[in-house]
Amino acid sequence: MSESKYEIWSDIFSLEDAAAWQDVGIEQRIALQWLEWGADLEVALLVGGNYPDYSDVPDIAFRESAGLSLSEAADWRDLGVSSDSVTPISAGKAVESGLAYSEWAPFMRLVGADSHFLWSVCNEFARDNVFDCFHDLIRAGVPVEEAPIRRWLGLTAEQIFDSVDRGFRGAAEYAPYALSSINSNEAEYLAASYGLHHERVVQLWHVLQAGVTADVAIPWIKAGFSGVETVTWLSAGFTVTVAVQWCTARFSTSDSSLWIRAGIHQPTEALEWARHSIDPDDASAWSTAGFTPGEAKLWATGGVAPTQAAARREAGLRPVAKWSL
Repeated sequence: MSESKYEIWSDIFSLEDAAAWQDVGIEQRIALQWLEWGADLEVALLVGGNYPDYSDVPDIAFRESAGLSLSEAADWRDLGVSSDSVTPISAGKAVESGLAYSEWAPFMRLVGADSHFLWSVCNEFARDNVFDCFHDLIRAGVPVEEAPIRRWLGLTAEQIFDSVDRGFRGAAEYAPYALSSINSNEAEYLAASYGLHHERVVQLWHVLQAGVTADVAIPWIKAGFSGVETVTWLSAGFTVTVAVQWCTARFSTSDSSLWIRAGIHQPTEALEWARHSIDPDDASAWSTAGFTPGEAKLWATGGVAPTQAAARREAGLRPVAKWSL
């Protein structure tokens, strides 16, 4: 190429690049249009040459983010145009998940138009990548048909197999019981027998596995206790009525037991002692000596023990602050 010819291109192109475009007969203004659209010389020659049309340009971002070939980029871009759900970034994630375009496209055509469904399912099952969800469907052998896709979407391949083994008919049925080993027949029986929602069915099942009978467990479950909580409170010797009182006052099983062993049987009384920073053992001593929580706090601040405080009060003395000698 002569120097005079190069000067026409020199503001934008290197000598080598200018030569490449000119050698195939593409004018400078056309070359600039291709570059503005993100298309290099390879793309320009393949899809338009001297007749640029943006609709024919596979976005360069598809190729850069996903490492796709030109033809693959065109496939992914066209799928995005039809479904309004595939971006260069999402195409890259699909490739990273091991899902080929040929596998992804049928799923996208079936349910891709309902993007709200796709992402709501992902959120429900704590899946942050819809491409991984589809990949799991393929791994589990789910047919590329809308009904089975909608039935199983959101579960991992292992969960799909587990669901089938336990007799559940889809992700919605399986999800509430995923963390247990209850099967569908057991779940249906417990729900029907005791009028429980699936969340409480799981809690009841956990209690039954611990050897507690259904008659004992049901009042606890209907009172809102989880399976673990029910077993814990029962093991500590509480009735459901008493446990509800202590739970309402925000005491744990262990703390409730400490107060009861100290002779404080009412949660409201325990709260009053706790409000004055007096623990169960000390509260027992002060209560036995005949002091209220407020009185005990005054005497304890002076460094006086309950028996000493009782004797001094009997002698007509009042509580005083601890002397600094």
